This record gives sequence, structure tokens and C-alpha cells, in this order.
Amino acid sequence: MKYAKHIGVSAALLVSLFVSEGYLETAARPVPGDVCTEGFGSTKGVKCGDKTDPVKAAVRAYTELERDYAEPIRKCLGDTPVSEGQFNALVKLAYRVGAPTVCGTAKPGKPAKLIDLFKAGNNAAGCERIKEFNCGPSGMPGVTVDKCGPGKKILRGLINRAETEYQMCIGGK
Repeated sequence: MKYAKHIGVSAALLVSLFVSEGYLETAARPVPGDVCTEGFGSTKGVKCGDKTDPVKAAVRAYTELERDYAEPIRKCLGDTPVSEGQFNALVKLAYRVGAPTVCGTAKPGKPAKLIDLFKAGNNAAGCERIKEFNCGPSGMPGVTVDKCGPGKKILRGLINRAETEYQMCIGGK
């Protein structure tokens, strides 16, 4: 275990991201209702139809992972001890759902959120909580489907990604 503030983006994390995201030369919407995505899952400033190449996409993915996801995860974990696999899983989850979602803490009197579990030293429960991040756009704005809330539903692809992140977190992958 290391303090999160001392862990950087690893090659294993980068390769895992490349595999899970796949590569899109021309930006498109991965599923109806989602935002346009290019390269290895980049969305910031992307318009459908934009083009990239593998080298630019890889550099952009690494830069975004470090700046927009790893750094916020390091900040919210602070001196919390985590394994490299746990850190990688949290960064990869943040890439998928956003760092503010991963770093969100519970209000007093409310059940612990994912990051609260890690900060309390309950890393196993934190890893388990990753499996709950399986909701995506339903294509039906305002309609509640499953347990996901309005406009979202459980998606098989997100169940698979959450399972991969969970396995990374517990040291299985």
C-alpha cells in the first residue's frame, strides 16, 4: 500500500483504458443520448465528425488521465493508503463517470459514498461499490428505469466495465 498522492498513471492503467474504450478515428456517439467520443474515449471539446490519429489519441488519453482524473483522485484520497490497483480502478472509474462523482462524499447522517469507504480504510467495500456504477443514458429523458433515476438505465456494457474496474481494484486484473 502507498499513499495515493504518490501513485502515478501506470502503463497498465493506460493499456486497460485503451482496451476498454477502443479507438475511434472519427468522433461519434457510442450510444444514443451520449456525448460525442473520439480516440480512446475523449469527450472534452469533441464534436461528432472530428478526426484524430492513434498517436494523438494516445497522448491525449494519457494527458487527460493524469490531469483530469488521476490528480483529482489523488487530491480527494490525500493520505489514504491504497494499492496501485485500487488507485488505477478509481482513476479508470473517474474517466468513465467523472472525478467529482468518484470523489463525492456523503452528507452527515447519510450512507457512506465510495470515496468515504476508502478514506475510512474499508477498501474492500469501496472496491465492491464500484459495481454500482452501471447506469447510462436510456434515451428516455425524465423516465425512471431500473434503479438509475430519470433518463438512465442499467447497461450491459457498463456492468462489464464496472466488473473490470472491480477486478482491478481487488487485484484480480
